[in-house]
Amino acid sequence: MSDPSTLREQARELRSAARAVREQGWALDDDLRTLRTRYPLPSATLWQGPHAKRYVDELARAQATLTQIARDAEAYADDCEDEARRRARRADEIEAQQRTG
Repeated sequence: MSDPSTLREQARELRSAARAVREQGWALDDDLRTLRTRYPLPSATLWQGPHAKRYVDELARAQATLTQIARDAEAYADDCEDEARRRARRADEIEAQQRTG
C-alpha cells in the first residue's frame, strides 16, 4: 500500500511537470516565427535565389515539426494530469480506509 503523502507529492510533481511542458511546448517555435515575421521570404527586396527558397522550405519544415512536438507535449501534459488525478484519488481512498478501519 502506498503512503498518501507520497502519492500527493507525486501528484503535485506531475501537475508541475504538466504546466512546464505545456508552457514550453508551445514556445518551441518562437524563434522560427520571429525569423519568418522579420524576414519574410521569398522576397525580391531582401533576397532571392535557390538558397533563399531552400531556407524558406527548411523553415517551414522545421516549424511543422516543432508544431507536432508541441502537440505531443500537450498530450503528454494531459497524461501527467490524468495520472496526478489518479494518485490523488488513491491517496483519498487510502486515507478513507485508514479512518474507517
